[in-house]
Amino acid sequence: MQAKFTITFTEVNPVQPITLTTTAFNGIVGTPETGSLGPQGGNGGPYTVTVDSSTPLPDGVLLDDQGNVSGTPTVAGSFSVNVTVADSQG
Repeated sequence: MQAKFTITFTEVNPVQPITLTTTAFNGIVGTPETGSLGPQGGNGGPYTVTVDSSTPLPDGVLLDDQGNVSGTPTVAGSFSVNVTVADSQG
């Protein structure tokens, strides 16, 4: 049986109505994952995405400041991750 993981992203404290086009990633532990949260709206890009340190990503997964998810998860489970998204106006 393959170990699975789910990461659900939630935007917190939006200054402008910025939405994420993708908020969940599902996969298999040990299998590379890539994708983007796809921020849009507000005052337009570029957007800066940061992870709330109280809700870290699972080991092996990274989120860059543009909202791109990458890496190979090393642990199974469900993870809720809060992110803050700033638009071109901050």
